[in-house]
Amino acid sequence: MSSIFDENSEFLKYIRQKESNGNSDSSTQPDIEKAPASSTTPSPDSQSATVATESYLLDLKTHSIKEASPVEEVPIKKLNSTTPPPTPKNVKKVQNLKTSSSGYSGPLGFILEKLKLLFVSALIFVVTFVGFNWNAYYSIVNTWYQDKTGQNLNSPIAQFSGGNTETTMASNLDFIDNTDIPKLNLEVAPPGYRVIIPRLQSNVPVMGMSTNTLISRNWNALEKEMQEALRDGVVHYPGTPFPNQSGNVVLTGHSSYYPWDPGRFKDVFAILHQAVIGDEIIIFHNQQRYNYKITDIKVVQPTEVNVLGDMGDDRLTLITCTPIGTNLRRLIVTAKPVK
Repeated sequence: MSSIFDENSEFLKYIRQKESNGNSDSSTQPDIEKAPASSTTPSPDSQSATVATESYLLDLKTHSIKEASPVEEVPIKKLNSTTPPPTPKNVKKVQNLKTSSSGYSGPLGFILEKLKLLFVSALIFVVTFVGFNWNAYYSIVNTWYQDKTGQNLNSPIAQFSGGNTETTMASNLDFIDNTDIPKLNLEVAPPGYRVIIPRLQSNVPVMGMSTNTLISRNWNALEKEMQEALRDGVVHYPGTPFPNQSGNVVLTGHSSYYPWDPGRFKDVFAILHQAVIGDEIIIFHNQQRYNYKITDIKVVQPTEVNVLGDMGDDRLTLITCTPIGTNLRRLIVTAKPVK
C-alpha cells in the first residue's frame, strides 16, 4: 500500500489544490502563514519528506481568546496545634452504642469486664497455689475426715492417747501353760526423739542441731542447717531445753514447702492448723515419755522471737508458718506438761 505522501496520493493533490487557490478562501478561514521553506532545493528522493515536514502557523490576530476568570482565594484558618480537630456529632453516638462482650454498654460494661478479668486472675492464682501446696491441704482434709468419722480412734497412734504409758505384752505368752511366769507389763517407747499428736494422727521424728552456729551468731549458717534438718522431720530449736530439762522446749516444722524439695516432711506441721485447746501432745526422748496438753493457740509476726524464750515455767512450744504456703506469720501452739 502506498504512503499518503506519494506523488500521486490524494492527500498531496489536496494540498496542492489549496496552494493554487491562493487567498480565495481567506475571507472564510483564519489566516494561515506558510512556514518559510528551506534554502536548499530538495532532491527528488527527499520530496516526500520535505512535504511532510512543512508546517502551518495559525494567525491569532483575528481571533480572540477569552481569559479565564480568576480563582477566588479562600482564606485558610490556621488551627492551633493544641486544639483537637472537631469531632462529628454522630461519632459520639456511635461510640455510646459500643457494647462489651458481656452485652452491657457504657460504664456498666466496663466494670463487668474488669470484674471478669479479676475473677479469672484470682481463679488461676488459687488453682496454682493449691497445686503447689496440694500435699498440705490433702493432709488437713484427710485428718479432718478421719476425726469426724472416728477412724482416728482405731489407728495405732491412738494407743498413746489418754495418758496410757504402759503397753501389756503378756498376751504374747498366753500360750505357755506355766503359772510361775508372771505377766509382763512393760512400757514400749519409740526409739529416738519423737513428737506425737494422737488426735491429728501425727507421729514425727525430732531432729537435734548443734548450738555452735547459734553461739557464734552465724545466722546464715544456722538457717541453712535448719532447712537441711527439716527435710528429715521437725527441728528442736537450738538453745532451748530438752523435755527432761526445765524451761521452754521449742519444736519447729514446715507447714508447706517447695514441691520439688527432696524432703519427706515439708508439710508435716500443716495439721497444727486443726489443733484445738485440750489436745494431747506426747514427746518421747531418750526412751522417756513426756505428756503435754495444749493450753494456747495464737498467730504472731515473724519478728516476735520472744516465743522462743523462757517464760518462767515448763512448757512445749510448736511453731510453723501460716497461712499454709506462705511465711507471712507464725502459728504458735503452746502445751503445758501433764503429770
